Amino acid sequence: MSRINRRIFLGGLGSLIGAGALTYMNRNEVIRQVVLSQNNEQLLISDNLGELSDSCVLSPEQTEGPFYVRSPIRQNIREDRNGFNLDLSVRVLSSVDCKPLAGALVEIWHCDASGRYSAYPEDIARQPWETIKLVGLSDPNGVHVEPTNKKNYLRGGQISNDEGEVRFSTIFPGWYDPRIPHIHIAVTVKGVRQYTSQLYFPMAFANEIYGAHQDYKSFGLCPYELSNDPVLAEFPDARGLLVTPKAGGNRLNADATFVLS
Repeated sequence: MSRINRRIFLGGLGSLIGAGALTYMNRNEVIRQVVLSQNNEQLLISDNLGELSDSCVLSPEQTEGPFYVRSPIRQNIREDRNGFNLDLSVRVLSSVDCKPLAGALVEIWHCDASGRYSAYPEDIARQPWETIKLVGLSDPNGVHVEPTNKKNYLRGGQISNDEGEVRFSTIFPGWYDPRIPHIHIAVTVKGVRQYTSQLYFPMAFANEIYGAHQDYKSFGLCPYELSNDPVLAEFPDARGLLVTPKAGGNRLNADATFVLS
């Protein structure tokens, strides 16, 4: 979905709301169907192989999203959240010389198995209407929302080592309306935000987990795809942002490398 189509989409939602078409009983389903009907024709997405390429191309940036809260410094961010354990290794490199970027603050945050973010209302994961009310229609992907509580699960930051690496122990993220599963990442160097983006997963892989794992299957398969996710519609350059974790026993392992300007 182009930026023009996105404006049409948001305008269409506004018209529906203004006309009273979103009744109390079906407003969430109407929003879901509007999103499902979109087609991200300009999307460019490819695998992040977790290793340095010869070209050392800058990693594309994407929106921070509305639910950022500064993360506590820690490696294990699961807290009391149940889900398929995920060990995520992130490496950051400088595009100047393609060398590891040491001393950078790398933060990640994502929702739990049921689609809930810490620090925000937990009853809106399957209610996109409530999310729109909270975030607003003007720019739902870019407006920060102040937190409503002090919970911190599935949020954490680490300082990159001499190899530019940090490691997090977390869980595979669930899904919520109207997004596909993703993990937010932000990199700060000497107090200045240098990079903001999101990691994605192949939907067939994600839905295998959602359909079989006890902590996800009660919420059903994710109905959305890369082809209609609203953030990928607004930020269609997602080259290198797709990660396929590897299973090892009762854990998943994933590696990702980001090249910063």
